[in-house]
Amino acid sequence: MRTQAIQELVLYAWWDETLIYSDKFFDTTATISEMDVEEVIPLMGELQLIRESFEQAEFPLHVSYARQHLLNSMGEVMLSFQAFFAGNTDVARIYMQTAQTELMSLQSEVDRLGLTRLGQTPYVH
Repeated sequence: MRTQAIQELVLYAWWDETLIYSDKFFDTTATISEMDVEEVIPLMGELQLIRESFEQAEFPLHVSYARQHLLNSMGEVMLSFQAFFAGNTDVARIYMQTAQTELMSLQSEVDRLGLTRLGQTPYVH
């Protein structure tokens, strides 16, 4: 029983930290949409740093699928912006659709882990 309680605390701590990373990442992407190409370059670097920090952060092994779905979605969003600002809107749309698929998979994984059942805020809205 005590081991289970510790695992749940580790899970919730990881989830809280994950929400901080993801909020910062996706809040930054919202500002990129409204910018000119010249203004986007520093923010793309910031997105990469957020993604790398999340990737290097410690995580419990049983959340590795959820973690990978979030990392994949972040990567696809970044590729989408790169394609969009290079003038490849069709390619950008494909990357964004893939990012959305990854976020839906993340939601399924979050549900499987029980984070939504236990009063945690669902990740995908």
